[in-house]
Amino acid sequence: MVEANTNNVSGPGAFTGQMTMRMNKDTSLKKHDKAFEEITSDSAEYSQRESMLQSHYKKLVARANSQIFNQENISDKNYVLETTNLSKTRIMSDASAAILAQASRSKQVFISLLESDI
Repeated sequence: MVEANTNNVSGPGAFTGQMTMRMNKDTSLKKHDKAFEEITSDSAEYSQRESMLQSHYKKLVARANSQIFNQENISDKNYVLETTNLSKTRIMSDASAAILAQASRSKQVFISLLESDI
């Protein structure tokens, strides 16, 4: 919008100078408005992308925590399995030692019966 201010006109080029200044101000304001709109638009876009990245980050953290939990469960299960196998091995070892001891004892009893004068 061009406004002509005829007050304080002095000299032949004064009116033209005021119109040019007013046009420059209008053009400058339009440039500033356009720049502000671009900044606002870019800011909204960056906010949207930031929100999306935060969402992805939260999903990755949840997945990592889940994997850690699962790994701990696997480790716990492996520990239980190994402990069970160790217990079975000890029981079998103790049982076989007991059977051998009993066999030796019964052999000795049999030999002692043979040697005795009954």
